[in-house]
Amino acid sequence: MFIDLLSIIYLISIFLDILFCFDKYGNLQTDLYVKPTDARSYLNFNSAHPNHIFSGIIYSQCLRLRRIINDNQRLKIRLDELCIAFEKSCYPKSMLTNISTKVLNMERILRTASPVNTDESSSKPILVVSCFGTDDKLVKTLKTHEEDLLKTNS
Repeated sequence: MFIDLLSIIYLISIFLDILFCFDKYGNLQTDLYVKPTDARSYLNFNSAHPNHIFSGIIYSQCLRLRRIINDNQRLKIRLDELCIAFEKSCYPKSMLTNISTKVLNMERILRTASPVNTDESSSKPILVVSCFGTDDKLVKTLKTHEEDLLKTNS
């Protein structure tokens, strides 16, 4: 369980399905919280669905664990437990191993998107949010002064 993996725990809290605490060094530790009554039953592999549905379910559940759990050792344990739950629903072991290994080896850090073209010479539209015709006067005024407004820095 979560307590066995941490040396000293000061406070354990649960928020939605996330179990979290701070270790003795003050670092945040997260784990999946599963209610004791949760049967962890998934769509049976023998049901009449295309294979991509089953692999999608496995992938999304593994990725969910990846997002919640911040320690790779703990993540590996939870992925193994998840695979056991899927095996009970007749999922092939090779499919489970391939997908869980892929998710386990993914980078945790998300890359930021490259910046949008910030060329000052390009024309930028003025965006106005209107409430179904109540801002007609504002929109009309902006349209008449659009050329002058586009020349300003702000």
